Amino acid sequence: MRRVEDITEALWGTRVSPSTVSDLTKKIYGTIEAWRNRPIEGDHPYVYLDGIVLKRSWAGEVRNVSLLVAIGVNERGYREILGICEGAKEDKTGWSAFLKHLKDRGLKGVWLITSDACIGLAESAAEFFLEAAWQRCVVHWYRNIFSQVPSTKVREIAAMLKAIHASEDLAAAREKAIRVIEKLRGLRLSRAAELVEAAVEETLTYTTPSRRSTGGGFAPTTRSSASCARSGGVHESWARSLTVNPRSTSPPQGCATSPARRGRRRDI
Repeated sequence: MRRVEDITEALWGTRVSPSTVSDLTKKIYGTIEAWRNRPIEGDHPYVYLDGIVLKRSWAGEVRNVSLLVAIGVNERGYREILGICEGAKEDKTGWSAFLKHLKDRGLKGVWLITSDACIGLAESAAEFFLEAAWQRCVVHWYRNIFSQVPSTKVREIAAMLKAIHASEDLAAAREKAIRVIEKLRGLRLSRAAELVEAAVEETLTYTTPSRRSTGGGFAPTTRSSASCARSGGVHESWARSLTVNPRSTSPPQGCATSPARRGRRRDI
């Protein structure tokens, strides 16, 4: 409350009384609560899920808070922030609660769910969206492999991995992956080779014919959920506004959603 008073004094040369701030806050929370349970309209063939950790302040104490974020691409090809769940853990229980919240609000028509290989996420997605396939985020996968590669080799390995996903079809991608694995072993990067061999198929789901875009070509933007992280500024601003009473001594629990925001059009 004091910070709000200080800001208004700096901007306009006058302080806003605590009662005025409290009244305005109550009105804002009413609007936010409506957004929390806003119906999701229409089909969303592509859904991206990711977890983001932010630092939040409660009762004078700074804590790390996890945000579960869902971004969807609707039938017109526009991205929408479908929901943000603040305070939940990135485990099967947390993801299940978040996905149930989205489905109860009307999320449907999902063909492909893209995410990192978070604990319990793929299993939860299969429970709530039976017809949707799961695509492992290639950006997160790349980072996992880079952690097993010397810094001087990262650029070279990155080019090799990207070549897999630049292949024109599934067969070509698999053939390229075999050559990459052989080359990694030749460079004595056995752990990186094992990671590629173990999970490359999970990153190629988008190449299957049933997951192709209606325009006839592959939809490369479905390969990564990194757009959730790139939109971190949006998520953080909404997370700050979606909290319960900022003077509360306990962090908020539960799922929330922002109003739909149109981003760049995605061809699907």
